Amino acid sequence: MPQLEISPDFDGLIESADGTHTCKWHGNLPDYKAYHDEEWGRPVIDDTRLFEKICLEGFQSGLSWLTILRKRENFRKAFAGFEITKVAAFNDADIERLVNDPGIVRHRGKIVSTINLDEFFDNHPYRQNPEQVLNNLQVQEIERGGNCKITEI
Repeated sequence: MPQLEISPDFDGLIESADGTHTCKWHGNLPDYKAYHDEEWGRPVIDDTRLFEKICLEGFQSGLSWLTILRKRENFRKAFAGFEITKVAAFNDADIERLVNDPGIVRHRGKIVSTINLDEFFDNHPYRQNPEQVLNNLQVQEIERGGNCKITEI
């Protein structure tokens, strides 16, 4: 793997051997860099994928995103591939199963919250037209150095 250096011309960026620049927050860790390069900052309009992302964001609260990223496959297995109708049907036995699953974050409140997220999806105004979400987004500002963001207008 090529050695990366911070370029003096781009504060907060890493310059690779081929001259491209990326945010430095991925720390050049292979799994984190793959997430940065292939997923981060890209719109998600598929319901299942969006549900997964929102659920994992909830589990990330108070933890490193890298922790969640490294447990993502376990979460997918534990939460039925994040198929909304399947997760919505989870019951008390499923909650106990999840609380005892060492492959995921075993926080009862976060688990119950994830199961209850189906109500949000059923009532979300963009549920029938996810492209409308993209039409309402505008990249207002990209701040380099770990604070890159897309804001809704």
